[in-house]
Amino acid sequence: MVKKTDSVTVKLFADQKDTGKSITLNEAGQWKGSFDNLPVYDSKDGHKIDYTIEEVPVVGYNSVVCGTAETGFTVTNTITGKVSVPVTKTWVGREGDSARIHLYADGTEVDSVTLDQSNNWQHTFTNLEKYKDGEEIQYTIREDSIENYKSEIIGDASSGFFVKNTNTEKVSVPVTKQWVGRETGQVKVKLLADNVEKDTATLTAAGNWKHTFENLPKYDETDGHEIVYTIAEVKVDGYTTGISGTAEDGFTITNTITGKVSVPVTKKWVGSAADSVTVNLYADGRKVDTQKLSKDNHWQYTFKDLDQYKDGKEITYTIKEEKVSGYTTAINGDAKSGFVITNTKDTPEKPSNTPGTGDSGSLLLYGGILAASLGLILFLISRKRRQNAE
Repeated sequence: MVKKTDSVTVKLFADQKDTGKSITLNEAGQWKGSFDNLPVYDSKDGHKIDYTIEEVPVVGYNSVVCGTAETGFTVTNTITGKVSVPVTKTWVGREGDSARIHLYADGTEVDSVTLDQSNNWQHTFTNLEKYKDGEEIQYTIREDSIENYKSEIIGDASSGFFVKNTNTEKVSVPVTKQWVGRETGQVKVKLLADNVEKDTATLTAAGNWKHTFENLPKYDETDGHEIVYTIAEVKVDGYTTGISGTAEDGFTITNTITGKVSVPVTKKWVGSAADSVTVNLYADGRKVDTQKLSKDNHWQYTFKDLDQYKDGKEITYTIKEEKVSGYTTAINGDAKSGFVITNTKDTPEKPSNTPGTGDSGSLLLYGGILAASLGLILFLISRKRRQNAE
């Protein structure tokens, strides 16, 4: 068994600069220690500080360090003549369940290990012969292929190997266009990756208003986070845009036709005018507004800022006037050109037993009655005279 030293000193580095902090590891502390209460980010420019460690050299031992500040460092001291080969595993993108690492000495496999979360994705091959037949042995590693990952190995046996697996999964983002109201000729859709424009597509009726952005990386190759894909549409005048769905299920862009109209109304009188009238405005048969017309507003008014469409269909605007006693109402025109309401004063009927000026029928009637009465009187006078003569 190799004799240990009494203690070792480990120094802390921040961004490769000596912090002046160190800890002493010994048997009493189970050869463990930690640097605590360290800032995560640099106070000047806010970057994440890269912490590393170095062991003060121990005479007669070879020292290697593996691991990271997040997972913890392991310092392995091997007596001269023996070497250790540390391996650390990192992931860019979603982690796999495990990785199998093979160790080779001058091209011949001599050991292997499975890395996973239980060993913090790190391992050190220890107690390895440094020399063979007077020549220093070349230690290398190889990783078993992992589906949907690209493997990159950097480092060497003395400083440690780092195996970086970058997720290579690809995704597709389908887009479907819908219209509420008449269609335009085309629309332009932008694909955004983490809010940065990545691609564009033009949707048309010839393509059934559909497109799929394909072969897109699922994870960011720099830090491994899952990329958030969204879409945006270049503004289409006269339409409102609504986007629903997700990158996984597909996005649907709905464009609803918009527009505003005005409906002018003018009031005319045939005969004397009333004091005022009330006009009601209807949208597809539903009352939506009302206005009083009078001499004060010159018997005219324009209903303004009215929606031209509802659910993509043009709204039909009509008007009605509340009944004005003694008048007959006629409405002409339409919402586009304007409505004209004409009120005509009703003519009252004459009583049938009262003669009216210029009524020839009544004069003839009364003349006949007068003649009949006069004839009766003359008849009675003549009869009286004959009775007296007798």
